[in-house]
Amino acid sequence: MHAALEPALVEWIAAAAGGKVTRLERALARREAWLVDVERPGAAPLELFLRIAHAGDPANSRAALEKETRVVRALAGTDVPVPAVVAVEPQTHAVLFVRVAGRSDLHATPPEEQDAVYRHYLEVLA
Repeated sequence: MHAALEPALVEWIAAAAGGKVTRLERALARREAWLVDVERPGAAPLELFLRIAHAGDPANSRAALEKETRVVRALAGTDVPVPAVVAVEPQTHAVLFVRVAGRSDLHATPPEEQDAVYRHYLEVLA
């Protein structure tokens, strides 16, 4: 289940989330991302989203991920919906976020649904 990630990174996820990693699935995204589920003793399971930076890819560099994390943290508590940052692992340049509901295939939805999503996006930005 964890063959694609370094064991130390999987151990960090478990420790940061306070439980056992039960799902680790590569997310379909341009930047490296993983869907992660963690079972915790005496608590509800956590559904998380892991992002990992890579050198040589400007859109996925360490600096880009650090900036993304700072922006998400700055927007927490505002009217802009953002996921919570659970933990940052500086050695592997990974960030663990709370996973939020949604989908990544807007291009495959009917035009009226796309329009509604874009309008909502612009309302949030405004």
